[in-house]
Amino acid sequence: MCLVLQAAGGALSTTSSGSSNTGVDIAMAGLALQVAVLFIFSLLFADYMFRYTRDAATPPLSTRMRLFFSGLSLAIALILGRSIYRCYELSKGYRDSDLITDQGLFIGLEGV
Repeated sequence: MCLVLQAAGGALSTTSSGSSNTGVDIAMAGLALQVAVLFIFSLLFADYMFRYTRDAATPPLSTRMRLFFSGLSLAIALILGRSIYRCYELSKGYRDSDLITDQGLFIGLEGV
């Protein structure tokens, strides 16, 4: 196919000028959406838990439910923290950011 394009007079570029930030913009949009949705979910979850525990008509939470909601809260906090860090890390792009090459933080945030 490459030979056909070149023979027909078309130009095919295999190198990038580095000025295109489309990939960075798409990644930032996805991360920002993830942060926004997780933040809204966290607010709604906190509101639900507050109302549930304050209502006298509801039964108290069992130990299993407390452990479940504690684990859920921890998971949300870790994912939210990771996503916020990724947004900050990617705000300068893939090439200009010194944070993108920090392997210690990458392993710590991705491995947890």
